[in-house]
Amino acid sequence: AHRGGAINYPENTMLAYREAVESVGVDVIESDLYLTADGILVCNHNGDIDETSNVNGDIPLESIYLKSERHFIADMTLTELRQYNFGFYFEDENGERPYKDAHLEIPTLDELFSAFYENHPDLLFILEIKEGGERGREACKKLGEVIAKYPDYADNVVIGTFNEEIELALVRLYRCTGDKTFLDLSRYFVDMRGNIVVEPIYECVKWEGGEGNIRYGFGIRT
Repeated sequence: AHRGGAINYPENTMLAYREAVESVGVDVIESDLYLTADGILVCNHNGDIDETSNVNGDIPLESIYLKSERHFIADMTLTELRQYNFGFYFEDENGERPYKDAHLEIPTLDELFSAFYENHPDLLFILEIKEGGERGREACKKLGEVIAKYPDYADNVVIGTFNEEIELALVRLYRCTGDKTFLDLSRYFVDMRGNIVVEPIYECVKWEGGEGNIRYGFGIRT
């Protein structure tokens, strides 16, 4: 479910994730991750929240595309982010905006895992760390802390990045086992039944839980 199933429900909201899992029955959830100003990993596709929330008030989405100033997740605490409705601009197949007056909050990664941990132990996750630099490295550490709270999901998570620096940070933090580096090993993301569910496009690492326990890598298309 790319961005939680963004075609049917507001992307990267718990509403979208729950409908994708509970109603559609998806095997895999995909989400990008960003670190808030107070160090919490949240699920969102962009580093800013302008195109999915009402942070700018009730103005047309077309006007948002033209704005040079953006409201970045990195500059806002989770409490500040949760003032806004992340279903504000979503349009259904009829062009209606059914969630314009709702209050769909930006979810944390912790909340995403918690929502399905008990009843969906086989659910798979493709998570991409979008930031680079010090914030990206901190996101790697925070990701490990969250996964440690949900040990049964430790083998269900694929971590991706387009950033070579963060790729290397993941290797340093969570050493690969075996003789090869994680970039050499896998060509497909395979689900727990051995079925290929996505095709390769960029490099990822497979989490095995705990420091020193990343096992091998994947190329995935999301």
